[in-house]
Amino acid sequence: MFRIKIGKFTTEIIIRPSAHEDFIKDILRGFLTTKKPDIVLRANLTDGLRYDDYKGPAPAVRTGLHTYEIKWYYFSGTFDLSSGSASAKINSRPYVLTSFLRMIYAIKIINSGGLFVHAASFVRDDRAYLFPGKSGAGKSTLSRIAASADPKISVLSDEISYISIERGKVFAYSTPFWGNTKIRGEYKKAPLSNIYFIRQAKKNYKKSTTRDEAIQNMLENMLYASVDNDSFGKAFDSMKKIIGKTENAFLYFTKDSKFLEVI
Repeated sequence: MFRIKIGKFTTEIIIRPSAHEDFIKDILRGFLTTKKPDIVLRANLTDGLRYDDYKGPAPAVRTGLHTYEIKWYYFSGTFDLSSGSASAKINSRPYVLTSFLRMIYAIKIINSGGLFVHAASFVRDDRAYLFPGKSGAGKSTLSRIAASADPKISVLSDEISYISIERGKVFAYSTPFWGNTKIRGEYKKAPLSNIYFIRQAKKNYKKSTTRDEAIQNMLENMLYASVDNDSFGKAFDSMKKIIGKTENAFLYFTKDSKFLEVI
C-alpha cells in the first residue's frame, strides 16, 4: 500500500498481488505522499487480461448519482465518487494501472472545478503555460525543446495536463500521465497565465484568438472519462471560466527553441 497526490487529491493504492507494487510505486515515485487519502483504489493485477468486447464511447459509464463503471480493453472496475472507493481488475502490463487511475481522476476533478486537457504544459519564472493540441500537434516535441533549451523550465506534462480553479485563480498541476517524452514527472503546481493552441509552422509567431475560438479549441482537447450530460456541463462551465481568467492565443512554432522568445 502507498499513497500518491495528483493535484488536490490523494489516492491510496492497494495492489494485489503485492509483487507488482514496487514497479507501480516506482512509476509514480514523484507523486508519493503521506497525506490522508481522498480516494482508495484496490487494484487486482492480472497477466494477460483483455476485454475484447469493449465498444464504449468513453471508458466510464455513470450508473448512479455518484457511481461509475469503468471499462476498457485492459481493465474493468467501479468508482464511487461520494465515498472515494474504487476497485478494478487490471492488466499487469506497464502503465495500464495509471490509465485506470487517470479515469478516476478525470471524474474526480471535473466534479471539483478542474479539467484534464490534451496539452503540454511547463513552468517558467513561476508561471505555468498550457499548450493544447491533438495527437501529432507537437506537444512532446515542444516539451523536449523547452526542457533542453532552459534548465529553469519545469515540464508538467507532455500529454495530459491538469488545470483547476481555486479561490478564483487558475492553477496548473503536474501529472504522471505522459506521452512520448517518457518522463515520469513529480508533484508541482503553479498559477496558469497563458494558453497557447499550438500549430507547427515554418516560423515562430503567435496570433490572437477570439473567446469563441479559444472555447472551440479547448473543447476539442478536453479529456472526459464519462460523456454523461452532468459531467460535460460541469467541464464546460469550468473551461469557460478558465478561458476568461487566462490569456489565450494561437502559437505557430518551429522545431527549435526560438518559440520561447515569442511567448
